[in-house]
Amino acid sequence: PDVELPHPSFSPTVVAFSPDGQWLASAGGVPGREEGRSRIWDAATGKAVGPELYHARAVTALAFRPDGKFYAIADSAGTATICETATGSRIGNAIETGER
Repeated sequence: PDVELPHPSFSPTVVAFSPDGQWLASAGGVPGREEGRSRIWDAATGKAVGPELYHARAVTALAFRPDGKFYAIADSAGTATICETATGSRIGNAIETGER
């Protein structure tokens, strides 16, 4: 079935399904600003899981770990964030990679 995901505060430019198809992550930038946002969703119901996460720059990439328990988000400043899929919460501090 089609599921519509509301994104009132950001424009998604990156999306990914978890390997098992249970979760969908969406991320992108905030129009007219340099910051970004991301969110995890239950793919079957379209319901948000956990909080909408804020990022200093627009999100440019995201990927799930093969077991789907965690996912990584990268932004245009070269910062990576690891999140727990089931809660949508950050794990530890952001990692400054210096890569863009």
